[in-house]
Amino acid sequence: MNANVILFGLTLLAASARTPAKAADPDAVFAHADRGMHEILVKHAAALAKSGAPADPTLSDESSIELLGLSHVGGAPAYKLKVHHEDTVEYRWIDIKTFLETKRSVATQEPDRVRGSQG
Repeated sequence: MNANVILFGLTLLAASARTPAKAADPDAVFAHADRGMHEILVKHAAALAKSGAPADPTLSDESSIELLGLSHVGGAPAYKLKVHHEDTVEYRWIDIKTFLETKRSVATQEPDRVRGSQG
C-alpha cells in the first residue's frame, strides 16, 4: 500500500490509492519513544528547575504515568504521556529538545466513555 501524506493549509491529510483523503489526527502517536519514561521525567524536572518554574508533583508518581510514544505539537516532535488520576486522565506532551511541556489535555472518565477537553 502506497500512502501519501499531504499538508493542505493547516490540515494534515492522509490518502492512499484505495481510500479518499481524510484528516489525520495531529495528536496521534507516530513512533515509539527513543528514551525511557524515567529519563524523560528526570530531564523534564531538570528543565523546569533550570527555567525557574515550580516542580510538577503530578509527574512524580511514575506508577500512574504511561509513555505512549512520540507525537507532534505545532509541527515539533514531543513525548506523549498519559497520566492516570482517580477520576480523570490527563495527556501531556513534552518537547523532545527542551523537555518542557508544550501541551496538556484533560479527560473526565465516565462509565464506558471518556469526555475530553483541550487545555
